[in-house]
Amino acid sequence: MKFVFDKRFKFELYPEIMKCHNEHNDIVDASYEMEEKYDNGECSKEDWLQAIDKCDEYCQKVYAKCVHNEFYGKGLTICEWKTKKTIKYDDKFSMNFESLSQIDLRIIISLVEIKYGWKLPKEFYK
Repeated sequence: MKFVFDKRFKFELYPEIMKCHNEHNDIVDASYEMEEKYDNGECSKEDWLQAIDKCDEYCQKVYAKCVHNEFYGKGLTICEWKTKKTIKYDDKFSMNFESLSQIDLRIIISLVEIKYGWKLPKEFYK
């Protein structure tokens, strides 16, 4: 089984994940705009930190759940970039999304975002 670590995920094959990806990008863009406003003295630090919290919350509660719902129970194997360790997705992550740790949620997101970490087999990427 071949894995790649620097290619874009095929979002077009997973419309629900693509929807979350696009929403995530919009929220991240808004947080950068809020950071610029903060830097220019146009908003409070609280407002800026709330924008960052909104990004984190969306990633962990919505985006990661969408990805998990798409991949859990499909018999997929994932690979860790640094160690080349492979494991079944279902063995790495619990069926119960609410029981997953923040680290698990970050790993799940890394499967579809261009980041190093864990990846799906190469056919999931361009």
